[in-house]
Amino acid sequence: MSKNQESRIPVGEILPDKIVAQSFIAQDNFLSGISVVIATYKRKIDSTLVFRLYQNNDLQKGINTQIFNTEPIFEKSICSDVLYDNDEYDFYFPIIANSKGQYYCFSITSPNAVTGNAVTVWKQTITPGEYGLLNSYCHEIGSHKDRIVCELRYSPPTTSRATPKAILYSPVAQCNLNCIHCISRDTRKKFHRMPSHIKDKIQKLCDSTTMDGVISDYSGDILFAEHKHGGELDYLLGLNVDFIIDTNGHFMNRDVIVKLLSSRLKRINFSLDAGDSVTYSSIRRGGKPFSEVIANIRLFSKIRNEMKATHVTVTLSFTLMKRNLHELPQCIDFAKEINAESVIGRHLEVYTDDLEMESLYHHQKYYNDFRETITNYAMQKEMIVALPRAFEDRANQTGHHYCSVPWSSVTLLANGDVMACCFPTMVMGNLNEQSLEEIWNGKVYQHLRTSVNSDNPPEVCKYCPMFRLYNNQNSYLFNRIKPKLKEYRKTV
Repeated sequence: MSKNQESRIPVGEILPDKIVAQSFIAQDNFLSGISVVIATYKRKIDSTLVFRLYQNNDLQKGINTQIFNTEPIFEKSICSDVLYDNDEYDFYFPIIANSKGQYYCFSITSPNAVTGNAVTVWKQTITPGEYGLLNSYCHEIGSHKDRIVCELRYSPPTTSRATPKAILYSPVAQCNLNCIHCISRDTRKKFHRMPSHIKDKIQKLCDSTTMDGVISDYSGDILFAEHKHGGELDYLLGLNVDFIIDTNGHFMNRDVIVKLLSSRLKRINFSLDAGDSVTYSSIRRGGKPFSEVIANIRLFSKIRNEMKATHVTVTLSFTLMKRNLHELPQCIDFAKEINAESVIGRHLEVYTDDLEMESLYHHQKYYNDFRETITNYAMQKEMIVALPRAFEDRANQTGHHYCSVPWSSVTLLANGDVMACCFPTMVMGNLNEQSLEEIWNGKVYQHLRTSVNSDNPPEVCKYCPMFRLYNNQNSYLFNRIKPKLKEYRKTV
């Protein structure tokens, strides 16, 4: 639903004598959860929060308080010490297969809250029935037409499409770099180049269905693959769909740049991770000199301006770690120089024990202090810098925020593996053994879709860094749990 902050109003502290509730009609089958934006008044709260779900078709007439005296179909209590201010909390419950068209109501209470140690939720005015939301209820004012700010979640085991809407495409299991923090190093233990019969299937998929697009690369760099093997870039452009490239910028020349800017390229991200040559070479090992990479990116920007290719967005990405955080201002300056749209900062994901102390999870005050400095610096430079929120003292928990990836996209590797996402071990099948259609709505994917957004997601999803819960320690320190993970399709 709309996240328009200006129209939101807090309902006030949820104290023991207050019930906050929202009725709704399920718009689809397989209702599985409700994500509610909860505010803590920028405090750490340790009161108990109780979520209850009721089902009654009389709710179409409005919320009758008598329903709160009936047995809920689901109830869950949490301690508020895991909550962050103005963050979504996902209340998951067993999937309701035949939920479409049924009327429900959820309530939130806090039996042991006191003034100053209580949370609140937000309400806003929307069109009645929008997103399935009907009436809300608050103890002091009764039923009213404002809606609690929330999202209804559904987890169907299959999709209406026979194939995904987007592909993360990786045609060659090979890279010119050996980055210390690489997520895909395990996919490159053996060289693979995607065979023509799989490429033909991808081409037919792009020709015959409406695709949101293709993203490259994951297990290497598409421009390196073009330089090393030839034909890879022409194939990607020949798919005739919108695409995004993530590149280390080593293999840029005028011909490549003109070809890219004349195509359906929508965005190009340059992975930089440093502000000077010493740090760059310590992180992005085996690469060209930092100065040459910077020159290549400048050339791209220059030609983009010459061609007036304003349809192509440029971003810079920066993996945040102890050794490079202080160089983020240089990256912002460079982004400003080349007219990049933004700088995207992401916490280091630790995959090897030797990198653990590089994680800013172990240097939280340092990160928080520098984050404030960087935020102010970016404002002065009029640059957009996306950074993870500051660390806060919260109880540790596992799990992740709501994930829609299993219903929208796949990652395709050069050896034919179909992965649900870019995270290690998430193999759903292989295109040398099954068709994409068989894999996409097959048994393994169905198992994932009915478990990923739940209180007991697959083991790897419990530590997801892409949609992490901010107080999920091992989503930063993945090295601690990686050895016990098995390939997902072998666990189903």
